[in-house]
Amino acid sequence: MGYFSVNMFTFYLVRHGETEHNKLQIAMGQHNSSLSSKGRQDAQIIGELLRNITFTAIFTSDLGRAIETARIVRKNLNEKCKTESRKELREINYGIYNNTPKATFETRCKAYKNKDVAFVFPDGESLLDVKKRAGEFIISLEEKYENQIILIVTHSGTIRGIVSYFTERYLEKVSRRELNHKYVGKFEISNGKLKKYE
Repeated sequence: MGYFSVNMFTFYLVRHGETEHNKLQIAMGQHNSSLSSKGRQDAQIIGELLRNITFTAIFTSDLGRAIETARIVRKNLNEKCKTESRKELREINYGIYNNTPKATFETRCKAYKNKDVAFVFPDGESLLDVKKRAGEFIISLEEKYENQIILIVTHSGTIRGIVSYFTERYLEKVSRRELNHKYVGKFEISNGKLKKYE
């Protein structure tokens, strides 16, 4: 009886730690804010949680809060694994509403507040755009990192897009899910198809 192995690509998905603007209820989008003291603690906790996993590489959004989180997490991991920042992993671009207080943001962007995932922010993008760019980027990593494990540090909107992309759950439902700053998701995919998510 013949046996064959299934090539598997595993990635862990984490959210950046709390920022100073998160504390002030500001919708940052692609604007940046440094981590708060709690945010640095969040990253430290994630690093300790993942310390026994051997990662080949870390990919992070190119926004400072994700890079800062990855730097803290990495101290608990295999220091030899490479770290690379990519714009495909950025948070949603709120366009003219980047870095707007959430109260103002939700008043002016009712379509987004009502989870219209196709709503495109003026000079920005939609949640569907985020889902496509982030999901396709991860697919591009699969062949290169076959049978290896990588870590991805990104943002809540991007995480929702990735979860929807691979689980095939409707983005409208996934977008309602609350994600704290210690979120860790584990995905196993083969030939672009999800085999396991926890």
